Amino acid sequence: MNPQRFLKILVPVLIIFVVFGDQFLPQPFSGVSSSIKQGANNFLEGLFPRYQPVNPHERTEDAIDKMDQK
Repeated sequence: MNPQRFLKILVPVLIIFVVFGDQFLPQPFSGVSSSIKQGANNFLEGLFPRYQPVNPHERTEDAIDKMDQK
């Protein structure tokens, strides 16, 4: 079997296994599919930093609070 044909069969089978495997496969295989999904999800989340919005009015609010305390 030539490598290109092998990859054309293997890639869709692996995608179906990861995406739908935990829904219709028996327990040992569904657990593996689920753990692969969780690992891939954690990896992709780790690539992007968490978005923490910056309050543009924080300095002004702190100054107002400081003046109110006096």
